[in-house]
This record gives sequence, structure tokens and C-alpha cells, in this order.
Amino acid sequence: MMLREIFFSALIGCSLSTHVHADVSATMTPKPMSTPVQAESPTPTIAEVPPDPSLPCFAGAYYRKAVSSTDLWDGIEGEITLPEIEFDPARWDDVRKRYLDNPSVYMGGRSGTQEIDCGLTWSPVKDEQGQVSTEGRAFRPFWRNETWNMAPLDPNLYFHPGDKLRMRCEMTGAGKMAMVLTLVSRKSGGVPTVAPAPFRVEFDAVSFGPNTMQQFKRVNAIDQVKNEGKPAAATNTRVVGARWENVFLIRNGQKLPFNRARFTDMRCPVPEKVEAEALQGDGTAETITIDGGN
Repeated sequence: MMLREIFFSALIGCSLSTHVHADVSATMTPKPMSTPVQAESPTPTIAEVPPDPSLPCFAGAYYRKAVSSTDLWDGIEGEITLPEIEFDPARWDDVRKRYLDNPSVYMGGRSGTQEIDCGLTWSPVKDEQGQVSTEGRAFRPFWRNETWNMAPLDPNLYFHPGDKLRMRCEMTGAGKMAMVLTLVSRKSGGVPTVAPAPFRVEFDAVSFGPNTMQQFKRVNAIDQVKNEGKPAAATNTRVVGARWENVFLIRNGQKLPFNRARFTDMRCPVPEKVEAEALQGDGTAETITIDGGN
């Protein structure tokens, strides 16, 4: 694919112009024309590929995806307040001892045929007695490249509805990507006196790299157990009030607001199941509710 050229805009406002000065006396020699000065902008403007007007849904889940164009993006970051969850009791599996719906909030991207997911998913936890639950009890970090991977069973990495985190997913080199999750505040106690260190993991992303045309995304979903690629199963599960803020695409060290002019708005399997309300600000903030029974 042909790479887009990066160009520089002229300084806004007081640009230098060329003036030709002539003395009013016809007997005097005209002054020479001054030489134009080209000034470089301290913040280069980037030529961008626009996002697709629409994209097909992938079966097997209820979700809202905001996905960029395929361009020379390096990554994505943003702040997410985790949603409240109302499970459909009819979707409890007595054999697995868990619900068959699984909320998640994540980022990631696509390069060539490779899809990367990285973020948080509703997961089992280990209690103080060392017992691991069968059902999900907290959001925990995960990443998926060619395999599925989870962060350790560590209470510092258990996040709950109402907690706010900063999430970042970016290409770090040829065939490499990193996810960084930083706790901003806890719902119950605000900003922790001693916050856990950011969780960072670097992993293989063989199709990604510098100067590569690739997409990045943010996703809110109700995933469904053993249902990927199949029609979404009927459910009354609701995932309510997730809030994204300060979301940016990353390119050449710049952060560009990931607003609705820069993404394709996907609401799947049908738009009626997803409510996305834009908030005031830089255009990147919105609240999202997914209602399977709506």
C-alpha cells in the first residue's frame, strides 16, 4: 500500500509576507525586493486517510467498536471508567458455574490479517484463602495475539465497576506491541494513597511495525462463551455507563483526538442494542451502554 506523505502547514496568524517598497521620488533608485521567508509550523499537520463510512459486524457478541482508518498510526490511548454490570440470570451455566456473557473493555488494532486485542475482561479472581472463583468477579488485564494471555491473579490487578484507568496500546518496534494500564482512581475511595504500579506487558504482534499501514480501535463488548463467529445469543445482560475520555490516536509522537471524525462507529449486532452518547469536550468523550435485551 502506498504511504501517505507528511506535510507541514504554515504558521497560523502572523505569517511573513513580501513587500515591495518604492520611494515616492522618481529620481531615487528603487529598493530591491525583499526575500520571502518560509516558516515551519512547530506542530506539523498530518495528511490522514479518512475512516470508512461503515464496516461489517463480526458475529458472536454485542459490542460498540470505534475503529480508525488504515493509516500510519502507531497506537491509541485513553481513559476508561469501567461500567456497571447487570447479568441475565437465565444465562447462568450450572455446569461451568459462571455466566455465559462476559463484559470486556479493550483496545487493539489490525495490520494485514492480524488482529490484536488488549485491555480488560471480566474474569475469575483468587480470594484471600487462595481459592480461584469459577465466575468472573473483577476486570483483569488480558492480551490476545496468536494466543490468549492473562495477567497474574494479583489483587492489585483486579479492577471493578466505577474504577477509572488509563489504557494505552501501541506498536513499540517491528513485530512488537505493548499495553500499559494505569489506575487513575477507585470508585470506592477516589485516588489511592498508594496506587499500584502501572501494568505493562510487551508481546509479539508480527504484522505491526514502523511505517506500516494499520488500524487501532477501542471496544466495549458483551462477549459470549464459546460463541465467537456465531450469531449473538439472546440475552438480557446489560453493561451500563462505561465512560471514555481523553482518547487519542498516536502518530509520530503526536496525539490526535480520536473523535467521531476519525473513527468508524460500529454498533453490533444491531444499533438498537448499543447507546453511545457523546459528551462535551474534545469530542473523544462518550458514555456507552450495551443492552442485550433492548
